[in-house]
Amino acid sequence: MSEQTCGNLKKNIDFYGWFFVVLIICVGLLPQLIPWGMFIDGITYATISRNLSIGIGSSCLPCYTDTLWSPFYEQPPLAFILQSIFFRIGGDHYLTEKVYSLFTMLITLFLIHKTWKCLFTGIKKEQFAHLSWLPVLLWLIMPKCIWAYKSNVLENTMCFFCLLSFYLWLKAMFSKQPMLVVVTSFLMALSLVAAVLTKGIPGLFPVVSPFIIAITISCVPKIKSCFCLHNMFCYFRISNLGNYVV
Repeated sequence: MSEQTCGNLKKNIDFYGWFFVVLIICVGLLPQLIPWGMFIDGITYATISRNLSIGIGSSCLPCYTDTLWSPFYEQPPLAFILQSIFFRIGGDHYLTEKVYSLFTMLITLFLIHKTWKCLFTGIKKEQFAHLSWLPVLLWLIMPKCIWAYKSNVLENTMCFFCLLSFYLWLKAMFSKQPMLVVVTSFLMALSLVAAVLTKGIPGLFPVVSPFIIAITISCVPKIKSCFCLHNMFCYFRISNLGNYVV
């Protein structure tokens, strides 16, 4: 098979792969996202975010109603703070929280695409890097994925920060510049803190990812992996949150 034929085949595979990704979002998510109504947890989080946007409650003491969950201590506040920005921009509209939920899906989708490319470029398997639509497609066809993004749950925001932390770890792992490794480790720790501030302890699960990668992929440098993790934990403990959690 000629090089030009292989190139055309790759383009066709990528085109149809991303076509199915867009199709699933348009057919599976948007018809459920646009109408009125939402899962009760999503309505609660949207109400708290809306209240925050108009000055009811504060970032540290968010408020649901005067008689129920005032203040709201059930979840950390970061997702409410971020969603309140959308309410300040879009106003008190029933689509505002849905737009935020869709936004978290799109930036998470973009990060999956970047993570796949970074991983396969780093391990010298560039022939697979163009298939970044595949993990996105596998992610979207999970029933809980569509349900979560139409329901405005906190995991949507947490997932982005967890994935961002893992992506930054990959960038640090495959970087040949020591200063970039240090800076990326710091940003990785910030992403981990943001994940914890969104959903609590579940936001820490990316910590196990470097160990899994180091075990399953032999070409990943083990010493550098430990160094990146050490830097991340040092930065994580610098914050009061890190000292509290760890």
